[in-house]
Amino acid sequence: MCYAFTLLEPDALSFRYAASFPSDWQFHPTYYLNAYDHPFHPVLTNKSQNRFQMMQWGLIPFWVKTWSDAESIRKNTINARAETLFEKPSFRY
Repeated sequence: MCYAFTLLEPDALSFRYAASFPSDWQFHPTYYLNAYDHPFHPVLTNKSQNRFQMMQWGLIPFWVKTWSDAESIRKNTINARAETLFEKPSFRY
């Protein structure tokens, strides 16, 4: 995941991926989004291949017990360093 990314026009995304947005979602194109702000962005999954789901980026390990801990860890797991990937408990499964 990059630290910054751009979201295109909803119509362009719908055309490109032959998918629709949720009817209750107000989606606006944005040139600069910072990953640390954890914005919602459209994602296609195998479960719903023709409908975007609005999701936030962030790894929350299975062993996290509280939402405040999850928020703290999510901010520190946007990118993994290859040098320490196997040492950090957040990236173990």
